[in-house]
Amino acid sequence: MRRAQAGDRAALAQMVTAWQDRVYNTMRKMAADEHEAMDLAQEAFGRAIERLESFRGESAPFSWMYRIAMNVALGRLRQKKRRRTITASGGDGDGRSDGVLERSPDTSAGPSEQVETRERGELVREAMQRLDEQQRALLVMRDVDGMDYQQIAELLEAPLGTIKSRIFRARLALRDELKDYMSQT
Repeated sequence: MRRAQAGDRAALAQMVTAWQDRVYNTMRKMAADEHEAMDLAQEAFGRAIERLESFRGESAPFSWMYRIAMNVALGRLRQKKRRRTITASGGDGDGRSDGVLERSPDTSAGPSEQVETRERGELVREAMQRLDEQQRALLVMRDVDGMDYQQIAELLEAPLGTIKSRIFRARLALRDELKDYMSQT
């Protein structure tokens, strides 16, 4: 990181190469599709490069990058939410929903189990899309990316107790979104 800050392009390229898959995978969980995820990842890296001098070493370099990436994703989700609101009231907007959580089917399962797994995954994705962007981001960080509560608290610069309660409420909101499906199983 220090070499990249000093203008070493090889060091910068090394960082991008080391982080690109993790950043893209996180953006894929927050975005509606692969193309949007790629755009978000590119935008996140662009912002990180612009702000290299702002890295002070108070956190791990990837934590700093992850924060930038999540801020980019949350900003985009807010923009899309505003556009959908404008569209609903008669203005312009793309009307697309925000997608989350993509898993590949279990190839060891039989065809009917694969279909059921895919359908269940789609229901969860749709339910996640109905959550607000902050709840979605918290669930992605904790339950998909496997970050611990302390990492999330540091990343979002919020007290640990606040993060725990927000994640708890996000899980309740997701459960409420899935209650009809859960009552059928």
